[in-house]
Amino acid sequence: MGNVDRLSKKNFYILVTLSGIIILLSSFEAILKVKDYELFLMWAKDNFPQQSIDQSLFNTYVTSELSIYLIKVLIPISISIMAFFALTRIRYSKIFVYVWTVLAMGGFAYTLFDFNLRSVFYYSILLLYIILTIFLYLFMGMGRESSR
Repeated sequence: MGNVDRLSKKNFYILVTLSGIIILLSSFEAILKVKDYELFLMWAKDNFPQQSIDQSLFNTYVTSELSIYLIKVLIPISISIMAFFALTRIRYSKIFVYVWTVLAMGGFAYTLFDFNLRSVFYYSILLLYIILTIFLYLFMGMGRESSR
């Protein structure tokens, strides 16, 4: 039936740790964006230059930032949930590793196109996605072939 295995605890912990750190850093970034009044003023000036600044505009800003945050954390959350099921309930194959790798590369691309060049979280999250992608591709994908 091909290469179908249980996910090792070591690989599970590495996946969950990398995903958890991505979620944590994304959370810190979202909190800082929502709490920084200067960022809100810049956003309002760029997106609604003719509108006066009021509570409804601030609510729109918070909603948009939290929506972006939700999209950013969906990828590491889904990788972690799939890894949990691959550890406890189901066996995984190369297709799982392929999907995880594509998701990690998609998370990297989504973060990259944010172009938040003045944020240390931006660079940290990009680095973590690179590490996650390399781990998935080399140690769980191609590395499995050479160990057999």
